Order: sequence, then structure tokens, then C-alpha cells
Amino acid sequence: MTITYTTKITSIDCWSTFKSVNNLAFNVWWNYIGSDGTNESNVIGNTFVPYDSTTEFVPYEQLTEEEVLSWVQKYTDPTVLTDAQALITSRINEMATPPLVINPTLPWTNI
Repeated sequence: MTITYTTKITSIDCWSTFKSVNNLAFNVWWNYIGSDGTNESNVIGNTFVPYDSTTEFVPYEQLTEEEVLSWVQKYTDPTVLTDAQALITSRINEMATPPLVINPTLPWTNI
């Protein structure tokens, strides 16, 4: 079974004004989703985006999804995404092969 992983940006927190810049993005909320075509699971997370005065500021209204996704890749600790992927994989595997439900006799009723 092959699992495909995607990241969707769900919201961006901005400072109203920071260092004379309006609507400065500083925190990206994302949803990391895995799907095997039948089963799907996800992990929600966020990534802090540090202010960098050496790069050209892009006004909030001109941000693209690709640019914001690149921030998530750049500023998220790789272990966070690795752990998220492992959790999603585990959940999807459990959905694909769920454990059997049994109903044994209650232990205190054995005579």
C-alpha cells in the first residue's frame, strides 16, 4: 500500500504591524494529510516563521500557497514531519487491517 502525503495551509497568523511592516506573517497553521486512496489520516501543526530583514518582504495579499509551503519545509523541525508521517502511516495501517473485536467470557464468571 502506497501512502501519499500532502500539506495544506489552513491559516496564517500575522502581526498587525511589526518593524513598520503591516500584516507580517509569523505563524503558519497546516494540516499534514496521508491517504492510501481508501483510508486517510491527518496531523495538524504550526510553524513559526522568523522575521528576516535581509529578504524582500512580500505583502500578505501577494503571498502564494507555494511560498508559504516553502516556509513550512524550511522552518519546521524535520523530526516533526517525520513523526507526523509515522503517526499517519500507523493510523492508516490500522484502518486497513483493523484488530478483531472479540467478546470473551468475563473472567469472574469462570466457574
